[in-house]
Amino acid sequence: LDLGRVIEYDDQGRPLRMTATHTDVTERKKAEQALRESEEKYRNLVEHAPAVVYLDNADEAGTNFYISPQIEKLIGYPSSAFIENPTIWHQLIFPGDYERTVNTIRETLKNDHAIEDYRMIAKDGRTLWIRDTSVLIRDENGHPQYIQGFLEDITTHKQAAEALRKSEQRLQAFFNQSLDGFFFCDFEEPIEWKHASNRDETLEYIFTTKRFTDVNDAMLKQYGVDREAFLNFTTRDI
Repeated sequence: LDLGRVIEYDDQGRPLRMTATHTDVTERKKAEQALRESEEKYRNLVEHAPAVVYLDNADEAGTNFYISPQIEKLIGYPSSAFIENPTIWHQLIFPGDYERTVNTIRETLKNDHAIEDYRMIAKDGRTLWIRDTSVLIRDENGHPQYIQGFLEDITTHKQAAEALRKSEQRLQAFFNQSLDGFFFCDFEEPIEWKHASNRDETLEYIFTTKRFTDVNDAMLKQYGVDREAFLNFTTRDI
């Protein structure tokens, strides 16, 4: 890098003398190039990650200043919509989850991190379950700088969990209301036999050690005992 200036002119205003400095900026140029390459790698990583990455100001408003392009695939709104309207996400939170979601921001600011599941309304009207993982980024002096977060679509997981819950409810209703006697017996680990030679030994182990975990009223009526007494039986006792 060359820097110079004229320090003397002749009577006609033509330069006579000048001073100049020559500075070797090779290392600075290398550092700038390394920084550009690092930023490019980070941008490629963020923009091709399966989760949505966002950056918010470290304030309770959760003002957004960056969100990765995957947000459009997730809820139908382009990332530019969040930059043009940094608080747009307030309008997209499912009403019943809004207060809990706002509390997540406060938790992040207080505890440096938070994880919360909540619903968002997509542009096409669908309701999606989102898992929001947020981390408060601080500078070297411990001062809050911004919040970095990741949004994952967990709708399928939530739907499966709800389907399982309803199935268990139906099973429990059948169990409780059946006129036939039923009981449950839990095993800490699968028990199996591969050869007939150890079948009797396995059955003996089950009969003498495994106890019941639940029983319906019909079974209690058949044995004429209360629930506590029945749950202390082993399978051999019945």
